[in-house]
Amino acid sequence: MSGPISPIAERWAMTAFGMDIAADLPLPGATARRHDAGAPDLMIRRVARGDLEGLVDSPRYMRYLHSYEGCGYAMLEGEDGDVLFHYRERALFHLVPDRRVLRCAVSESGTAWQRVLLDTVLWTVSLLQGYELLHASAVATAHGLVALVGPSGAGKTTLAIELMRRGGVLFADDIVALKLSGEEVVAHPGPPLMNVPGSVGPFSPDGWDVLAEVGDERWVAVRREAPDPQPIRTVVFLAPGSTGAECVVVPATSVTTLPHLVTFTHLHDRRRQQFEVASGVAAGAAVVKLSRSPGDEPHALLDLVCACLGADRVAPTTRTG
Repeated sequence: MSGPISPIAERWAMTAFGMDIAADLPLPGATARRHDAGAPDLMIRRVARGDLEGLVDSPRYMRYLHSYEGCGYAMLEGEDGDVLFHYRERALFHLVPDRRVLRCAVSESGTAWQRVLLDTVLWTVSLLQGYELLHASAVATAHGLVALVGPSGAGKTTLAIELMRRGGVLFADDIVALKLSGEEVVAHPGPPLMNVPGSVGPFSPDGWDVLAEVGDERWVAVRREAPDPQPIRTVVFLAPGSTGAECVVVPATSVTTLPHLVTFTHLHDRRRQQFEVASGVAAGAAVVKLSRSPGDEPHALLDLVCACLGADRVAPTTRTG
């Protein structure tokens, strides 16, 4: 049991993946905020590693296994529904059974554990709290929310930055949280953080703060006001091309969106909800497929999308920065 959330004079707060989050330690993208009476959707508490070490050897189900920055990462679920995120020697994160408190034990300085916490761990908690997740970058524009869907390395981030250069606001870097609200599917923003290729310059001189250099990427905090939750208006599927860039309108159905939802195999009871969310996204959005090759310039690709759908659906052609 997690017990009551005790009052804290000052917390670090953010909204991410549909959750109001409070933490008793500073985190990139969070702001200092005085405690109020409302309980957050998720409370992140710093604890000593010894407080969590005993959980490592308890029987658990392996739900996810990956590697981040050369360090193994495992998601391990207990019989009572608690979840241990084991980032080897770097950090342990423990989500209590009611999924409202995340205990955080860090063994080293640096940003690697923060990147895993603010990305994979948080979107996993969002999924376990009932949200569905779309593998996409997204930018809020004056004409509505644009989601850029595709696998890692497809160019989602560079196209998102091009949208931001044209006045858009970062909504999510890699994962968009989705929730059914009546007849509509509403998207919820991620944290104000991005993994940006080193070759990409900022969209304005003071557009972001570099938090870390990671290989050929930079982890940056984007200066923005958090955008409101909103439906997705446009979906751009990114695909490799062999004969030059091409943008075509494709049928908007659940079949086009469903394969890009992020989930775990043990959540089989969520299939109906996932189908309804995928159908809801398709029902409310214009959908295009953008074929591209590595040498295509982001501004030319976005111009192609605008020509296909109309600039009043995506973004103006004027760039800043």
